[in-house]
Amino acid sequence: MSNQANNNSFKMNIGGPSIILLLTVLGLAVFSILAVRAAYSGLKMARTSASAVSGYYEAEGIAQKAEYLIKEAIEGTPAATADTAKDAIAPILPGGVQLVSVDADRIVYEVPVNDNSVIHVEMTSDSGLSGLKVTDHRLVVDSQGGYSGSAFEINIIDIN
Repeated sequence: MSNQANNNSFKMNIGGPSIILLLTVLGLAVFSILAVRAAYSGLKMARTSASAVSGYYEAEGIAQKAEYLIKEAIEGTPAATADTAKDAIAPILPGGVQLVSVDADRIVYEVPVNDNSVIHVEMTSDSGLSGLKVTDHRLVVDSQGGYSGSAFEINIIDIN
């Protein structure tokens, strides 16, 4: 008789499926948050990379323009000494270019790429300053992140 009393009453067992559904929804929410964070990190890295690449190519363009202007200045006004060559070159260089040294057969200049790196260019000649050729062209990184003081270089052209 007690079985008949239980069969007539309505009981709903939804505890187990409800817990599984809640855990599934919670898991999906956590994974969606992680996916959004990963996408944001990828976007941030892509923007940083794009900024670095555009800065490099802008500096590379300035370095090539400086090379052309130096060759034109030396050919246009034959320099008897390194000092007269330096006086002829310094005013015509594009903004940001640092003339490091002018010797009897070598001109060295640098173009800043960002706060941590420069493009270092050396132009040399066997016969004074006429017929200058680029003999060293490289990207020099002074410090990167936590590696302060441990500079590394990337050779852009290999002359030898």
